[in-house]
Amino acid sequence: MLKTLVLSALLASSALAIEIDGLEPIGPYKSHTAQTISCQDGSTVKVQFLSPDLVRVRVAYRQPLDPAGNPSWAIAKKDWAAVPVTSSEGPDRLTFSSAEIKVVVHKSPLLVEFQDKNGRTINRDQLPVLGDPNHTKQAKLFDPQAGSMTVVTKSLGLEEHFYGLGEKAHKLDRRRGHFSMWNSDTPRYAEGKDPIYQSIPFYIGLEEGQAYGLFYDNSYRSHFDFGFSQQEWAGYAVEGGEIDYYFLQGPSIKKVVQRYTDLTGRIYLPPKWALGHQASRWSYYPDSMVEKIADTYQQHDLPLDVMTLDIDYMQKYRVFTWDRQRFPDPAGLIRKLKAKGLHTVTIVDPGVKVQPGGQGPDATDQPELKDQSKSYYVYNQGVKNGFFVKRKDGSLMVTNVWPGDTVFVDYTLEKARQWWGDLHRAYLDQGVEGIWNDMNEPADFTDQSGGNQRDSVFDDLGSHTAHAKNRNLVALLMSKATY
Repeated sequence: MLKTLVLSALLASSALAIEIDGLEPIGPYKSHTAQTISCQDGSTVKVQFLSPDLVRVRVAYRQPLDPAGNPSWAIAKKDWAAVPVTSSEGPDRLTFSSAEIKVVVHKSPLLVEFQDKNGRTINRDQLPVLGDPNHTKQAKLFDPQAGSMTVVTKSLGLEEHFYGLGEKAHKLDRRRGHFSMWNSDTPRYAEGKDPIYQSIPFYIGLEEGQAYGLFYDNSYRSHFDFGFSQQEWAGYAVEGGEIDYYFLQGPSIKKVVQRYTDLTGRIYLPPKWALGHQASRWSYYPDSMVEKIADTYQQHDLPLDVMTLDIDYMQKYRVFTWDRQRFPDPAGLIRKLKAKGLHTVTIVDPGVKVQPGGQGPDATDQPELKDQSKSYYVYNQGVKNGFFVKRKDGSLMVTNVWPGDTVFVDYTLEKARQWWGDLHRAYLDQGVEGIWNDMNEPADFTDQSGGNQRDSVFDDLGSHTAHAKNRNLVALLMSKATY
């Protein structure tokens, strides 16, 4: 069961097969200090044991690793107990061993191999690291702001199968498929359409009952090719940043998933009603229709736990407001539903209606129930505090979603996340018990692929990075802010 690691320049994103022909290889081993390997061409590889069954591998092609450690929004657990690791060196390889994993670094060409404690190969590099050091192919084929293009390939086992990557319009086994990680608002998609709404660059490989996991911690647009273009390897390609992945040893799927959720965090235990039937469509309104739907379910003795309110409960799609004509008394409606044993969920979009020139001060007491047609408190507060995403020229990044001209919150700002979370008082005070986050690809009716947002800049912990790095983070960070 052989696997491979390769870093390289890639093809155009419209073609999802990964090309490696004609690319220059990474240099062979030069020296090492502890578990950091220096290559003859200036590349760097670092092997780090976080637990006996979890190894992090970072690779910087023809340059040093980021001394900041490649900060991640995805990693929940950052403090790990020291792991006893033994090392040995031979003329052609280095070996680092924990109680469960042996990492063998072959010196020339430079290849990384994972073995179990008995020396059985689980995951092995097939080709040396490859790349275009001048990024000339990448610059011609992709947005130059995306940075370098790198590719990782793992040799494909004869009976190996792959599971993961989150929501995909594909069969459960991803083998022979190709997929892109680029969050996209894709209504009415059919089987085979890709990408769609979600990007989770983690998958489980399974062969002959033996499982392992690979999580690629990089938020740039990436691509997976599980033997789609050829039968020798399964490939990963990313359009920016460094290669930073975690290898999780099984051999059971349950053990891999347990360790993965140790690393990235576990969902809280949901209330039991959240697992019941939820009535949801675009859209139930006015309040009398919501009650009628609920009553109809119960008159026919149909199970129902939740009534969901879509975008038409708002004032012309302004988030954190209530339309007082359609829903004159939201708290009263929600109390009636509660008396029927039902819980209420409201949709919340990340897009905030652009409404400059507010006339007069904003209401401070339940502004969500006041008329926002002349002065919209959410927009006003976001502009005043600099919480919205901007373009490179400093202007607001204006897109087009349900309210028309729309701006998005920069959720990479801690103060903006706190503000966004506090705004949910507009729902909780009325009795809402659940929040449905939507449209946070982020959606843009101008261009589903994000082309209209390409020149946007996010604070990103003060590093001020581009849309290319942050698009796949918006949904994660909106959820974090909401929580």
